Amino acid sequence: MLLLLFYTFRTSTIELTSDDTEEEFSDSEPRAPLKLPPEITLVLRNRDIKEGNFAKFACRVVNKKKVNVKWFKDDLPIKEEGRYIFENEDDLYALTVTKAKMLDAGHYKIVAENENGSVESSAYLSIERK
Repeated sequence: MLLLLFYTFRTSTIELTSDDTEEEFSDSEPRAPLKLPPEITLVLRNRDIKEGNFAKFACRVVNKKKVNVKWFKDDLPIKEEGRYIFENEDDLYALTVTKAKMLDAGHYKIVAENENGSVESSAYLSIERK
C-alpha cells in the first residue's frame, strides 16, 4: 500500500533532468507582462436559509491589475442599498443579503473584469418560509 502511494505521487510530479538548466529558458530581452483576465479561486456557493435570516456569498478574485466587480440577481444589477451589503478586502469579495425575504430567492452572480477579459461565478439562494 505504501509503495502504491509513492508511485502515484511520483508519476504526478514533473522531474527535471540534468539537461534542463536555467540558461536554456532565459532570454536576454525582457518579456512583456502577461495580459490576463481575472481568475476566480473561490467560487460562490448555493445558500439555503430561513426567511428573516441573512445570506452571505463570498468569492476570491485574483489579479494583479485593478478589477471591476459587479453583482447581479437574476441577471439584473444589484445596488448596494437597503438589505444588500457589499464587502471587499484584498482579493475577497462578498455580498450579504440581510433580513432575507421570499423575493430575495434567486440566482446570484458576481462578474469580475479588467481590460483583458472577465470571469464570473454564480450560486442560488433558496429561502424557506418561517
